Amino acid sequence: MIDHRLRKEGIIEKEKLEEYLQIMKNSGERATAIIQQLLTLSRKQELSLAPTDLSMVIKNVMKIGENSFDKSVKLNPVYLKHPAIVNANPTQIEQVLLNLCVNAVHAMTIMRKKDENWGGELTVTINKSHSDEYFRKVHPHLKEEEYWALSVEDTGVGMDHDTLSRIFDPFFTMKGKGKGTGFGLSIAYNIVKQHQGTIDVYYKIGDGTNFRVFLPVLKEETAHEEESELTSIQKPFTLRELSEKMKRVIEGL
Repeated sequence: MIDHRLRKEGIIEKEKLEEYLQIMKNSGERATAIIQQLLTLSRKQELSLAPTDLSMVIKNVMKIGENSFDKSVKLNPVYLKHPAIVNANPTQIEQVLLNLCVNAVHAMTIMRKKDENWGGELTVTINKSHSDEYFRKVHPHLKEEEYWALSVEDTGVGMDHDTLSRIFDPFFTMKGKGKGTGFGLSIAYNIVKQHQGTIDVYYKIGDGTNFRVFLPVLKEETAHEEESELTSIQKPFTLRELSEKMKRVIEGL
């Protein structure tokens, strides 16, 4: 458009130039984000791990949600009184939770039928869970140890068994044409698996879904050794960082 206007009119208004440059910038950022998603799916990225407090991850994602999720959805985060520490890449775990929350919001809004009211409740909690014999039969790659269970529960449209069997496949989406890339859950699953964890799904047809992310508990002595590193990594968002993260949510990445 810039080239066309310059050839046709020989000049372009400042406002139009800024508009087109912003479109170019947004498109470049979106392309970068999609390539990063593809790299995550192909497991070509090296993980940089550090002690990570899941409560801080929830607070950061809820901050994004308060400013960008549909207002018909009530956010209900439940925080622990003590840290829930895992050995993880904070940015990637935040992306997992953000993807799950965005999907939950969509299940309570854009995925509803035309005659249904939008809205519902999004509940995010953390609990400690031990990997017993039955659990390891379902998830044989897990070890016999304690895990933090990060739960994301919605009151949305739910799913059926056929959908459940495909939700972690790349490019599969329930949101309709143009409303989702189909990357979100497959990326979340790959990230969690790289962190030696797993994702379980509990659902009722027409009555909500509960995703539970299981990540190994970081032993207390190890967490204390790296406490200073945890503090330096999990700093609060700057306004610019929050703005960029919100932009990604709005664009549906």
